[in-house]
Amino acid sequence: MTGDEQREADALRTREIVAEARRLREVIAAAEAELERTHADAYALVQEQTDRVRDAST
Repeated sequence: MTGDEQREADALRTREIVAEARRLREVIAAAEAELERTHADAYALVQEQTDRVRDAST
């Protein structure tokens, strides 16, 4: 492999690695957003349950 071919192969591999890292960051961001929605749902449920307990005790 010539020097130019090696540089081209290295550049291609670098682009592939960068693209994969970008894809994984997008997957992680989507998972973190879903986790936040799940936390919000859990908090809302706890608030509803707390309100019911308060109503029942009065």
